[in-house]
Amino acid sequence: MDVLPLNFYSLRLSGVWYEENEKLGFARKMYRFFVVASVFYFAITLAAKVVLEKNDIDDLTESLFLAMAFWNICFKIVNFSCHRDNVIAIARELKISHCQANNDEEAKILEKYVKRSKWLFVFLMCATISSAATFFYAFVSKAINSEHLPLKTYQFYDDSNLQVEYFTALFQVIVTIYAVAIHSSLETMPAGLFMVITGQLELNAYRIKKLSRGDVLGMKDCVIHNVLIRRVKKKVESIVIGVVIPFVFYATANICTSIFQASKYNLFSSDFTWICVFSLGILQQVLIYCWFGNQLLWKSQEIPNAIYESDWIFMNPPERKYLFILMVCSRKGLSVSCHGLCELNLKTFLWIIKMSYTTVSLLHQVNARL
Repeated sequence: MDVLPLNFYSLRLSGVWYEENEKLGFARKMYRFFVVASVFYFAITLAAKVVLEKNDIDDLTESLFLAMAFWNICFKIVNFSCHRDNVIAIARELKISHCQANNDEEAKILEKYVKRSKWLFVFLMCATISSAATFFYAFVSKAINSEHLPLKTYQFYDDSNLQVEYFTALFQVIVTIYAVAIHSSLETMPAGLFMVITGQLELNAYRIKKLSRGDVLGMKDCVIHNVLIRRVKKKVESIVIGVVIPFVFYATANICTSIFQASKYNLFSSDFTWICVFSLGILQQVLIYCWFGNQLLWKSQEIPNAIYESDWIFMNPPERKYLFILMVCSRKGLSVSCHGLCELNLKTFLWIIKMSYTTVSLLHQVNARL
């Protein structure tokens, strides 16, 4: 896959993705089934721990945090699998000649955003690994003292045998490794696709600035390229909106509850540390979505400016007509939202922070009166 190569390579190693014309053998199919089934089974055991067993508030909080995180990954796997055709269609449309670089300057524009997407993937992978390591350190420390498994899950079999318990602990480690790889790939994919579209918008603006009188073919290409960008944006929006918008509400609720829970612990305790790391990780994911969604909106609004920087004064009326079409289409800019609601931009991110602060203050007031 030429688009977001690191993301799709990681998903391919995890068994979640396979190329369009790739034929899967029996071994690959079984490997793919094992990875996906293991992640779903682990999410089920985490949810069963919350529902079927009586826990104190600390155990309930830890189990609920992990269960929600793994069910979030499961939901993303299902969403990604259901939109496989859209992903393939996006890759095809980005291979059209209008979306490819024609010279070194245009190649530099596209390469800039490819490098940014790779750095984003590496950054989030390192952040996810550090978060997972923090969780394991906190949970293993408790497990050594309580002689239980590192991650608290409900087992549908008897794990009193020491060998069975070791096998279950190894299974937890393996599933967590796969979960980190899948989470990092699917988590950075929306932002990576936003960057791909932003790069195409900058390329479109660069070509518009170079337009001159008599270049009717170039104007038609710019209009076609702009229409292609909008079509790709619609497909990307259909893929990510089913995951990102629910995640925004989930993140808001989770940040509020985790900060409220963290306020009950000592500042230098391990419980306070892993809850804060978890909250910052979620806040970081929301910021990534909102930041690159805002970049997409900002870059799309530069198209009218690029038209004014071209030689439109010296063009004849039919040529200006093409530029007028581009200006009308780019008047509102491109934004990712759910039917115009909850747009992914920095205003939404600030709203989440304000809402979290208000909710935590309200929880403290309610708790003080009880």
